[in-house]
Amino acid sequence: PCSHRRSSGINAEYGGELCSLLPITDCQETLNGYFNQLVSLLKLTTGKQICTLAGICEAVTPEPEVGDTCGECTLITGMVITSLSDDAARKEVTDAVSEVCAILPGKMAKSCEETVDEYVKMMLDYIAKMDPKELCSLFGLCSFF
Repeated sequence: PCSHRRSSGINAEYGGELCSLLPITDCQETLNGYFNQLVSLLKLTTGKQICTLAGICEAVTPEPEVGDTCGECTLITGMVITSLSDDAARKEVTDAVSEVCAILPGKMAKSCEETVDEYVKMMLDYIAKMDPKELCSLFGLCSFF
């Protein structure tokens, strides 16, 4: 069995060792403050969340209920955002957008291709950094703000 011991800060031995390396005024008190904040945060976190944050476990996204438009959009958008880390998927998107340029007449097609080359990568980079729910809120499918 695991014995629980209440700690009110970092052990003086370890804290003293750290403080000898760190140029911080009131080092021991500062470290204890951060330690206590960390302990408080850990108490609010599940083992699965810690495992996922540490990169040991894969995050499991719960399936939304049927008819939950925001949940469905967030799930699908999350999958799309994840796929944007793959170069092949990015190329497919860029190629699909470029196909629109092919139907435009002469000079417009060339201008379109230059615009696609310049802005699609920037747009995909931006989307790849977005929160899925935030993106769905831009489509009016979730309340985010």
